[in-house]
Amino acid sequence: MKRYLAESNLSREILANRHSVRGMASEVVLSTTDEATDKGNQFLSDAAKFLEGLGPVEGSELPGSTAISGAEAVAPIPTTIPDVPSHHPDPEQLYRQALRALVKVLSDSSSYKNLQLSVSGNMVLVEFAGKGFLSLGTFGREHLDELQTAYLDLKAKPELAHGWSAHYRYDKDFRILSIRVGPETERAPNGWTPLY
Repeated sequence: MKRYLAESNLSREILANRHSVRGMASEVVLSTTDEATDKGNQFLSDAAKFLEGLGPVEGSELPGSTAISGAEAVAPIPTTIPDVPSHHPDPEQLYRQALRALVKVLSDSSSYKNLQLSVSGNMVLVEFAGKGFLSLGTFGREHLDELQTAYLDLKAKPELAHGWSAHYRYDKDFRILSIRVGPETERAPNGWTPLY
């Protein structure tokens, strides 16, 4: 159910959860958020009509309660729900995919392979640790060139071509490069530089 909501771009409008009590059949709980649109409300209305057609649970004290089990659990979604193409991933899923791909490409590159890369939220953090003799250097032109190349290579892939962008900043005091992934239309926050 959650996957269908995500593929239909309804996951921000409708929350899907499972409620289980020992000794009883699991229940699916669908609820709306404050951001529910007409499309989301129509989906819930159609889903309720569909579930009513399955009939009430035996011994249920609540009128209209329904349960789905066994073969009924894979019953088709009502045809009144619009068929939305599944090639538009959830934005957060797209950002995570872009972050993972960016970490992989950078960790394989010559400038970044000996550096510590980590993901924190929607950012990749690159640590240029140490000072003096044990120093791993600082963020320089070579690192920027490889970062730009990695970004452009990822944007050239069909699955990552649209829907996201990246910005970076280097903290000279802590020697940490931060690469932030966000919406494609997002402007670079103050102190950040966009990747092109």
